[in-house]
Amino acid sequence: MTVEIRTVAEDEAPAYFRTISAGFGSAGSPDEDLAEWQTVAEYDQCLAAVDGDRFVGGASAYSFEMTLPGGALVPVAGVSNVAVLPTHRRQGVLTGLFTRQLDDLVERGVALAALNASESRIYRRFGYGVGTSSMSVQIDTRHSEYLDDLPPGRLHLVSAQEARSIFPVFYDRWRRGRAGSLARSDAWWDIMLGPREGWKGGGEAFHLVHEDAAGEIDGYASYQPQSRTEHGNFQSVVRVRELVGADGGVEAALWRFCFDVDLVRLARAEMRPVDDPLRWRLVEPRQLAVTSLTDQLWLRIVDVAGALSVRGYAATGGLALAVEDPFRSAVSGTYRLEAGPDGATCTRADGATPDLRLDVADLGAAYLGGASFSLLRAGGRVEECTPAAAARADALFRTERAPYCATTF
Repeated sequence: MTVEIRTVAEDEAPAYFRTISAGFGSAGSPDEDLAEWQTVAEYDQCLAAVDGDRFVGGASAYSFEMTLPGGALVPVAGVSNVAVLPTHRRQGVLTGLFTRQLDDLVERGVALAALNASESRIYRRFGYGVGTSSMSVQIDTRHSEYLDDLPPGRLHLVSAQEARSIFPVFYDRWRRGRAGSLARSDAWWDIMLGPREGWKGGGEAFHLVHEDAAGEIDGYASYQPQSRTEHGNFQSVVRVRELVGADGGVEAALWRFCFDVDLVRLARAEMRPVDDPLRWRLVEPRQLAVTSLTDQLWLRIVDVAGALSVRGYAATGGLALAVEDPFRSAVSGTYRLEAGPDGATCTRADGATPDLRLDVADLGAAYLGGASFSLLRAGGRVEECTPAAAARADALFRTERAPYCATTF
């Protein structure tokens, strides 16, 4: 079998999209789903596996901008729509797609790739590590009392059309201060706030904004009430779809509104940051249940020296990292990092004695600050070659807040 890996032409989009959908075992609503996808598709980054005249798999990428620790904004490839038909699995098709994709990213000078994994066992072998995590939470609203009063400000509901103009302005300001966050284009906002509900957002919802004492918008939320009755009594659920604020006080005010929606007995939210401060506001913190804790954004370091040079660091020091990359042997080697709060340099230093030895996937896990080197060492993922090297690496890579990505793609 000879399978060709190539880019997709725009007029091939319907056949390509049907193949990806079939790879995920979903017929869906092909015409509507395709039309939505085409608003964000970048055909020069849509790769297809072709057997004869048939598509048998694919992998695409979107061009995003990611916030790094220290505030740098860098290009990142948002890898998505990765699928191979059951007829062609375990025949090297996925390996061929990822090889070509990473080759293309090197040519483009993109140092980072990221994805949301449908299965957590697939992507480590291609160099991806868990860069950010998220949690799902729920609380009985009868037990949502706060310890302290809320800061001054006011809340008001807005229409979907108003939200479409208000939310992006605040989000763009907010995401620049949160490592792991991605910029959202107009097309992405159209999907996320559009009438069709899907895995990227959308659907009927209420939209809420918070203003500070000076009348400036400093947070927003989207929520969806889900009616339910039990023995004639309303036991409705409010699903908080997205909630971001300038600080924990603003977010607490947005939560308070959602908790107090009439007839609601349970509030739920997915994809919350793992360091969400809401628990510390509650009189009964035990009542906030974490219903899941999961990987959110998987990160792949494409250019080790480039990625380590642009990130910000919390301390001053040097570190030699022996990075092993089984999927791309050219990346494997020792890298010397000299870093501080004012900047960093990283160069290839294959003759140097390493302080730490680790897989490129585990460097991806530590890169944004989501996992410490000491934790990875305890988990058997990092080898300490010089004494206290993991602790020194922790001090360099430490972040004030856990990295967080609120955008799925």
